[in-house]
Amino acid sequence: MSKELDFVQTCLSIHPSQLVENIASDSHETRRIPDPYIFLVKDKKLVTPNGAVIEKSIRNDSNLDSMELKAFIKIQDWAESCDEGTSLWFSPPFPGKYDKGKVVASQILYGLDGKKILFNRNIVLDVNTKTILLVANNMSEKMGLDLITDPELLRQTPIFSEHNQLEILLDEISAYTDQNQMVEKGTDIDSKIETYSKLLIIEKMSGFVYSNTSDSQYLYAHQIAEEQGLIGKYIGSCGQSGKLSAFEAFSEGGRQEKWDYHSGVCRVCGNSTEVGPCSICR
Repeated sequence: MSKELDFVQTCLSIHPSQLVENIASDSHETRRIPDPYIFLVKDKKLVTPNGAVIEKSIRNDSNLDSMELKAFIKIQDWAESCDEGTSLWFSPPFPGKYDKGKVVASQILYGLDGKKILFNRNIVLDVNTKTILLVANNMSEKMGLDLITDPELLRQTPIFSEHNQLEILLDEISAYTDQNQMVEKGTDIDSKIETYSKLLIIEKMSGFVYSNTSDSQYLYAHQIAEEQGLIGKYIGSCGQSGKLSAFEAFSEGGRQEKWDYHSGVCRVCGNSTEVGPCSICR
């Protein structure tokens, strides 16, 4: 746990901008490295280290949005009311929205000043819906909880425990990814701190400043990060333009920005067309 606490203090001391956090999360996700990040628990809300209230950036325009928002509120209420424990939020693939499954493991920690912190790890799982359900239900069975057979019920039902269940999760996902080894060795945390350092240098040298009303700075920063080898070969998740779904906002380090499609070459189909910041067409 000392690695996690050290990471908390690093985040609170270097205070990375939201733009740096966004690109760092992109870097880890596209390299299939678990993505550690923190939220503050403040005034009964989950807040980024820069003071942005996560709930304010969440849209609620569809049934999927509504299901995710329910899960987010459950986690936010749990983080406020409990003194310790673990939450696991599984996100199965969803046609036209999420190509990959994900799980976010969150732990309640405390900074040196005694402030409550939610330490999170976002782990992308390149598996299908059936496997996501299997992993979640294996964990539920070991924890004495009811099993869930409907993936959409799982999406809106985070798993909570007063104990640290990270070791069980890592054991369950070890058959599908080597990311469990990165967490066990703490190399995911080392990588995130190193990525912060590189991006902070780029931010200082290039002079890009985060804008909450324009996508130009994010696209520019993403391009520089890609040129520096910080963006991996895997497809990341850039969500939709405008507000984000609850799971996007929660699993991507409190991502806030709005963006628009722009002319480019899709990294999936290879066509010259309109693409998002992840270089994937509509």
